[in-house]
Amino acid sequence: LGTIKRVMIDIGTSFQQLQGGEDFADEEPTNPAAQVFDVSDADPANLPANRPHLPLLPPGHRYNGVSTLLDGDGNVRAQWQKTSVSKEQYREALLQAVAEIAEDFRGQLDPLSPPTNADEDLMAIYCVGDAHLGMMAHADETGANHDLATGRRDLIAAVDHLVNVAPAAKLGVVLSLGDLVHFDNEAGTTTKGTRIDADTRWYKVMRSTIDTARHCIDRALEKHEHVRAIFIRGNHDRHASAAVAMALACAYEREPRVTIDQSADPYSWIRFGKVLVGANHSDENSKPESLAGVMACDRAADWGECPYRYMLCGHLHHMYAKEELGVLVERFPTLAPKDAWHHGKGY
Repeated sequence: LGTIKRVMIDIGTSFQQLQGGEDFADEEPTNPAAQVFDVSDADPANLPANRPHLPLLPPGHRYNGVSTLLDGDGNVRAQWQKTSVSKEQYREALLQAVAEIAEDFRGQLDPLSPPTNADEDLMAIYCVGDAHLGMMAHADETGANHDLATGRRDLIAAVDHLVNVAPAAKLGVVLSLGDLVHFDNEAGTTTKGTRIDADTRWYKVMRSTIDTARHCIDRALEKHEHVRAIFIRGNHDRHASAAVAMALACAYEREPRVTIDQSADPYSWIRFGKVLVGANHSDENSKPESLAGVMACDRAADWGECPYRYMLCGHLHHMYAKEELGVLVERFPTLAPKDAWHHGKGY
């Protein structure tokens, strides 16, 4: 058993050293002194002596783990291998899924007539704090019931109310500050893989989210001559937010009054006269002074020309406003109640 364990450790360490890069960058090697050997080499003569031979991997695959059973003489008696597709294949599959979702909405909307009383000196921003569409909560556990239909209903009601009371500004901005979608894949996890309480299937949530976002944009078009829609990526929906933006860009491709921001930049910027507005989910950079610094570096010319500066953020689910370095950093709360994880943490 000691021999088997030692060989398994050596093999696992060799894979870590061989793969290297981002896949294993955050893992401590089990045995740094273990000799590296090429697991993809089909020629057994090239393998070090007394090491089990590993066959060629299927195209695009990589090893997740290998277990080898040796007899008392060190001969391989059995071997168990686990593989998975590469990150490149996963990315291609994800882009294909995004394209399929977006294609259904291509060119569906005909151009709408603009309002006649729009004030070009005004801009209205509809800030959507973390909506978490698709989140599930049970009242007996968390204090409130919540699901996909409830989240959609509440967001539509909020935007309808805001459009009704907003001034007839020439420019309207529908700004989602991240985590519009609660989970990022069919496994029901965040982008990094944290499993969370998800209501129904990811594909269904995506369709409902896109339809909800279309409602928000259409309502804004009733009040504003031009509407810009921005969907900041969050830690829950880094991929899903991109899919929403791409689908909406297809839907409004014949509507010159709508601009859908499809930038991969986690920071978005709006210059309006002497006002500079930045937006970021703030899960990676949460300090107000750091956010203000990003604005100063990334938009140096606008910074100098705009005495009124704002950074709009989400992520922390509560209201917050503080001025740092001449920038008012403001966080927006969520309409959704707590899920089990947030309730259990006491947030």
